[in-house]
Amino acid sequence: MVDQHPDCGAHIALQPTDDWLDPPLGEPLLYAGFYFETSTGLIPDAMIMDDAPVAAGLRDVNGCVGLHPNGRQVKCAKTLYLSAALAMGTTIEEQAENAAMWAAQAIEAISQIPRV
Repeated sequence: MVDQHPDCGAHIALQPTDDWLDPPLGEPLLYAGFYFETSTGLIPDAMIMDDAPVAAGLRDVNGCVGLHPNGRQVKCAKTLYLSAALAMGTTIEEQAENAAMWAAQAIEAISQIPRV
């Protein structure tokens, strides 16, 4: 990935907690999606209002949006809890391959959501 803007981009990460989700489950997860900086400390209305196209698009792909605990980064992503990732195969190779495919599909699905 080549970032043209260091304050935003696609991101795949293994995170020790889901503390940016509401409500958090307190479990480690794989996150695949996009992030961007926010100077207001708020998630844009277009991503959370029920009638907003972006929010509807996120719901359609089972995506979520959350604010990083530092209050400076909005995450728009699909999540896969590690407990679910472990069930994606009987070997570590199968689990890794299936999780990688899941992540690529997650980013593709979110990237297709119309922007406003």
